[in-house]
Amino acid sequence: ALEDQRDELLNKLSADIGVRTITRANNDMVIYTDSGATLFETTARNVSFTATAGYSASTVGSSVYVDGVPVTGADAAMPIQSGKLQGLTQLRDVVAPQFQNQLDELARGLIVSFAETDQTGGGASAPGLFTYSDATDVPSVGIIPGLAGQITVNANADPTKGGSLDRLRDGGISDPGNSAFDYNATGDAGYTDRINQLITALSTPQDFDTTAGVGTNQSVADYASSSIGWLEAQRQQASSSASYQETLVSQTSQALSNATGVNLDDQMSQMLDLENAYSASAKLLAAVDAMYKALFQAL
Repeated sequence: ALEDQRDELLNKLSADIGVRTITRANNDMVIYTDSGATLFETTARNVSFTATAGYSASTVGSSVYVDGVPVTGADAAMPIQSGKLQGLTQLRDVVAPQFQNQLDELARGLIVSFAETDQTGGGASAPGLFTYSDATDVPSVGIIPGLAGQITVNANADPTKGGSLDRLRDGGISDPGNSAFDYNATGDAGYTDRINQLITALSTPQDFDTTAGVGTNQSVADYASSSIGWLEAQRQQASSSASYQETLVSQTSQALSNATGVNLDDQMSQMLDLENAYSASAKLLAAVDAMYKALFQAL
């Protein structure tokens, strides 16, 4: 019964963190993580983790320590390979940061696509319809951590903030007081060149940082599609892995049950064999009894 309780506890533990065990000669068990860190040997080892209250784009989550050894995170000396804890840290430390990089690059791509150029040809481009915190220029190729959380519609084109939608047509969103960014210098109400430029910009290839993991030199629209496709691929991979693990657990549990559990079919068969044997023995005893009676009567 105690061994059954121990097995049940091990099953619960292995759902959270991958484990392997060694049973010694005195039936004492040593429990390790699947990476080799000792969880239990005579006494339980200390498992520690310091929670992070909030995460920004550049926040690195704390590691989980087993007996002072990091088993999760980039600096893990003995990284665990399975269990809920491994899955959650993989999401936190790998998948989420990678997707964050893609969102930051997508935000930068929007700023670049909608940037305004100096119409006199003498100055640098400036953020137009889309800008970001403390923006002074159009960002160059490279991931800016947290940019996706900073991007905003320029107030100069937002009527709710005192701006004018006409600037989408005429330009000058970046700096209404600087005529160098006026595309419609004559104020023509039928002017459409700038609108057409903005539409074309969404499908015009530009360079993206390759470390974000979804390629480079593509349009903003294509980059957004690539990012969504990447995330879906991660989901499908996780789903397939989970299905495989569920099947493996089911088959392993069945094999364990067959090896150590009670097989009702076998038990019933043995009971029938015992009953038949008892019936045969009873008939034999009855025959012997009849023979003795006949012998005594003859005497």
